[in-house]
Amino acid sequence: MKNVRQEKAISPLFINGFVLKILAFLFMTLDHLGFAFALSKNPMLAPLVEPFRDLGRIAFPLFMFMVSEGMAKSKRKGRYLLRVLAMYLLITIGETIAINIPYFASLGVSSRQLGGHAFTDILMNAAVLYFLYQKGWKKALAILPFGFILFSHIVSVQEDLGTYLESVFPMFLRSGYGLLGPALCLGFTLGLQGFKVFCSKKGLEVNPLLQQFLSNVFSCLGAIVLIAILAIPSCLLLKGYEYGRAFWIYESFGAFAFLLLLPYSGKRGYDALWWRIFSYFYFVLHLGVIFLLLALVF
Repeated sequence: MKNVRQEKAISPLFINGFVLKILAFLFMTLDHLGFAFALSKNPMLAPLVEPFRDLGRIAFPLFMFMVSEGMAKSKRKGRYLLRVLAMYLLITIGETIAINIPYFASLGVSSRQLGGHAFTDILMNAAVLYFLYQKGWKKALAILPFGFILFSHIVSVQEDLGTYLESVFPMFLRSGYGLLGPALCLGFTLGLQGFKVFCSKKGLEVNPLLQQFLSNVFSCLGAIVLIAILAIPSCLLLKGYEYGRAFWIYESFGAFAFLLLLPYSGKRGYDALWWRIFSYFYFVLHLGVIFLLLALVF
């Protein structure tokens, strides 16, 4: 028993699902604080805007990894998707209320400035994976949520080029990260499943810790390959636009997330009922606190 406990204590795979979620929440909160600082009239907060928002780029890849893991391991994938849908609706309603409060409107908070939020990406990419995990013809339905993300991306690119289409496709419906979401989510999943198939065909049986680590490596490599496939043509075709080189340079800070995913243990970790409820409502709660701070302090 002593040896087992010592092995667990010194395990190099020390980041479980609980820790991963806390890290994602931390970086997301920094990102949104940076956004609030940008709206603030306090000049002392201005130097914090860029570093906070840069650190915030790490959050999205972590969330996409958790979606990939959640869909891969969940026995009730439909319920998982419905919970994400409920959060998407709650956040959309909350944002709609916020932009119609006179004080925040006076600061310039609008649907265009907020843009699409990450839960649109989480919902649609979770839906893509949900259908891909189905059997038979149902797999083909994955084209619907993927098509939604692609259409959202095309609309955003067109607006970046000067053709505004908000009356046709409202901001609250749009993907916040465009094709970066599918690149990450599908890349993580393909890397993981590819590693499993490789081990199965070769008949490899390795130490569980090494197997999990290699699984993490393949997942990250899968995401990196798909991102490169999308980023290179985007940078060449839309060099000076928000959804071209500028977008991918800005989001490149998220690459640090891969370093946090390598020591992922594959374990869920702490998962009490109160924590599950809190984690689902954290997005709304932390935005509410930040908006109040913006009104009263910042």
